[in-house]
This record gives sequence, structure tokens and C-alpha cells, in this order.
Amino acid sequence: MKYINKKLICLCVSLGILTGCASDAGTVSSPESTVKPVLMNMLEPVLPEAEPYPMEEDYLESGSVNYEKYDEALRNWYSRQQELQTRSQAYQEQLHQFAEKLSGQLLNVSGDENAVYSPLNIYLALSMLCEATDGNTRAQIMDLLGAEDMEGLRAAVQALWEANYNTGDALTSILSDSLWLDERLQYQEELRQILADHYYASSYIGDLDSEACSEAFRNWLNQATGGLLKDQANGITPTQDTVMMLASAIYYRGRWVSGFADTTEEIFHSPSGDIMCDMMHSEEEGTIYYGTNWKAAALGIQNSGRMWIVLPDEGTDLMDAVNDPAVREMMKDPSGCESRYGNVQMAVPKLDIMSDLDLKDSLTALGITDVFDPAKADYTPLSDQTDLYLDGARHVARLKADEEGVEAAAYTVLVTNVTSIFIGDTIEFTADRPFFFSLQAADGSPLFEGIVNSPKS
Repeated sequence: MKYINKKLICLCVSLGILTGCASDAGTVSSPESTVKPVLMNMLEPVLPEAEPYPMEEDYLESGSVNYEKYDEALRNWYSRQQELQTRSQAYQEQLHQFAEKLSGQLLNVSGDENAVYSPLNIYLALSMLCEATDGNTRAQIMDLLGAEDMEGLRAAVQALWEANYNTGDALTSILSDSLWLDERLQYQEELRQILADHYYASSYIGDLDSEACSEAFRNWLNQATGGLLKDQANGITPTQDTVMMLASAIYYRGRWVSGFADTTEEIFHSPSGDIMCDMMHSEEEGTIYYGTNWKAAALGIQNSGRMWIVLPDEGTDLMDAVNDPAVREMMKDPSGCESRYGNVQMAVPKLDIMSDLDLKDSLTALGITDVFDPAKADYTPLSDQTDLYLDGARHVARLKADEEGVEAAAYTVLVTNVTSIFIGDTIEFTADRPFFFSLQAADGSPLFEGIVNSPKS
């Protein structure tokens, strides 16, 4: 059977949700149950064993908590998390270098426009694309990712994946990967196994053009992301031209270590003029870090990482701080940065910002060119076809922050076409003007980064 002018859609969809504030988004559960009735030839990966954070109620004996057992479980949990974070931290340098390059491209906006994206999300999506490409096409992608070889890249992905995979009520960080193939087409079986072994990806084969499969994919996507990006996810619908989809999702839920005491309407100095916004306030002992023309503070997240707020000095361009290597070094290891400890009076606006980004120009500017050229793109690990090329690269991200915590989501879509188929002083930290933020996991992975020019945009 022949198919002419078919479109091969490689949906490297890396999605993330961060939840600490109240939301009407749904809960995250295993999405496999929604697809089994309409798909066949499934390959299920062996997921890493996730240890939930110990809860006191799980150690009740005769109405009282057995603290000896509870404390032992708590020590074991922290020991395991430290082990996973140590493995992941070996790859933080290359991940932060990747984020530094991308931030210079994706956060360079004008006026009152805000911007947010997920460095880890795009890193994982491009890593999956590496598995489907070869030759110079793969080499260009690996160069941007900072990987020397596929073995090293797979080790990095697994370390990052396992360090950010956790279940429980106090801390939830669930990742899900999947590969979707059309039943009419043949692909390299080895690719399915590689994605299962190194990306923990389930794979499914069926009639992707059918409404049943389309609905199954949308359900998988929405369940894996808690419904925060439901409108955007529903816009990703397989068509009669769709023969492959790759999906990667992350769900994260956490709360501030210390919440904000009160919220008042105050002035925010946006680039176009003063606006009113809801400003959250807290006061506690903490540390403020200083660099050339900027200062920074970190908001801790329970049993997890932190969210950095980098505030340029008045009259300083925001992108000067974004592009300052000292900011990235401070976020990786603040111990070497000038700092002051004291009673910090913090003021940060409530946030709900979203970006819908076309990555093609940015990736091209960063050296990924061959994959966009039908005459040069090499998709040998995916198919024997010689005329495949990446037609589009889209990244959508949203971040919300309120008095309780932070919630965020992102996805990356890579579309590949085929032409023919087969205690101290009081320190004020008031973020009432444009600032840069970076939300980091416990292992230091930059989950989301962005700039805020206008909290109400």
C-alpha cells in the first residue's frame, strides 16, 4: 500500500506541571488505562521505583505514631533522594549551559510581554529527537545539548528523569513518556526498545487517524498534565497524515516552605507605565544575593527545590541580568556570591503567565539546521525514508504563583514531514519592576524560567 504526501508528526511533547497553589486542574494518574481499548502491540517500560514521602499517618499503631519507624523511613527517604540528586547533579552543568543559551533567545521580548519556558522540557524533547536522527543531524542537536555521545546523553536523561520522579502527597513529581505509531506503517523496532529502556516510554500502535485514537491521545496528555493546558492539548489532534507521535510529560506538585502572609493591590512598574497588581508579602530571616546591577532571592519549596527571583537594579535592562553568566553560577551554587543575611521583607506579584513559542528560528540560531532541511536531515534510526525533515517546533508554557505555591506546565511539539511516505538587618526585596525567575527542582534542574514585565499581561 502506498501513501502519497503523508505527514510524519514527531510530537516530542515535553510537558510539565508545577502545583502548589489552588487549581481546578485535574489530578494526575497513569494514562495507560485510557488508551488500551483502542491500541494494540503495546510495549510497557519498567518504571523506576518511586518512594513516596513518609507520612505520619502511615505509621499509626494503636492510635499513636511509631516515631522510631517513622524516623527511620524518613531517613531512608532523604538518603535515597540525596543519592538520586547526586547522580543528576553530574549533568547540571550541561543542562544549565543549555538553559543559558535558550534564555538568551526565548526570553528576549519587548514591551510588556512576559515570557516563560521550560529548559528541562525542551532538553528532554530534543534528546528524544536525537534517538530518531543520526549523522550530522544528530551531532548538531547533541552539540546544543552539550552531550558527547548517545551513551552519555542517555545517562543524563535517565539521571534527570529519576531525580524528578517521585510520588506522594507531600511531594509529587510524576513523569510519563509514550510513543504512538500508526498501524499502517513500519518503523525500526529498535527505536521502540531504546525509548522504553532509556526514556521509560510506553509505545502504542493503532489507527491514529481514528477518533478513538485521537481521543485516547488527548486523554493521555490531559491526564499526564493535570488538565492545566487542556485547551492547548486539545489542539493537538492526529490527522490522516499523522503516523508517529512522541509524548513526554512531567507533573510536579509542591508548596512554598513559607507561604505569604498577606496580599495587597500595589503598583508594578512595567515598561509601558505603572499598573496595579496583587502583591504578596512575607517577612522572615533569609539571604539576599548580589551581583553587578542585580539582586536575587530564593523561595523554597517543601521537600523540593526553589524558585529564584532575580531583580535588576532600577534603570538596568532586564536582559542584562538574564544574559549575565554570574546569575547562572549563583543559581547553581550561591555560596560564592556576595550576600547579606537578615530579616527579609519580600514582596512578589501573583503570577499567571503563558508563552506560545516557535522554536525553529531559535534552534537554527543555536546551530541546529540540518534537521530542518529535507536534503540534509538524517532520520535513519526512525525510518529508511530519505526525505524526512523537521517542519515545525512549538513550545507552550504557563506558570502560576500564588500565596500557597507555584503551578506550571509546558509542552514541546516537534513536527517532522515526509514528502513521500513510507537574623540581622532588615532587607527589603520588592519585585515591583520587571524581573527574571528560575524554578528549580531539588537536584538543581531548571524546570521553568521566564521574565515578568507585566504581571497582568
